Amino acid sequence: MMLVTAILGLQQIAFPQADRADPRPTAIALELGYYSPARQSFRTNYSQSLFVGSADVPISLGAELDYPISDGTDLYFSFKRINHALKSNRDFSLTLMPATLGVHYYLPKTFIDLGGWTPYFGGGAEFYWSRFSATYLVTQQDPTPLQEISESSNYFGYGITLGVGFEHPLGGRVRSSFAINYDVNRLGFSDEGGLGNVGGLLLSAKIGFTL
Repeated sequence: MMLVTAILGLQQIAFPQADRADPRPTAIALELGYYSPARQSFRTNYSQSLFVGSADVPISLGAELDYPISDGTDLYFSFKRINHALKSNRDFSLTLMPATLGVHYYLPKTFIDLGGWTPYFGGGAEFYWSRFSATYLVTQQDPTPLQEISESSNYFGYGITLGVGFEHPLGGRVRSSFAINYDVNRLGFSDEGGLGNVGGLLLSAKIGFTL
């Protein structure tokens, strides 16, 4: 909540209330994105896969709820699912599932006017859940498989995310936006069996519907 308070304080100092637009409506959005991990070993050994199944398609899926807390400022909650598969063996996968609570601040037209596009910036606190899954065959001296085993391990942690974006109304209750977000997180320490930081850069496109 310290991050929310700080952004709201900067808003009041930089842009007086008289410069603000009408309050924004509550909205829900669907997000498609592409994730680039900050760690080179992650980028080298894993490829982003489809948000369901194992197809090698670099698309992540997310959902977001935006709730106005002041003129031009939204409190948002989002959840994303970002699948990765080991390049050398797609039976080994790592799924990132961050949940974020943060704020988006939309710059007023009196500060910058880009026509139909409204720039915004924001940040939030993340709760991170990641799942590592593996499927492999058990054999003895005979190469004939004895059984197939599937195992998974869960990792939990925390992080922060910062981002900038541009929003554009499509008419009626529909609006679109494009954003760049960067997050840093900690899922335990790698030398103690955790994943460490699996943060990185997320390029996303959203389609939103006001309520």
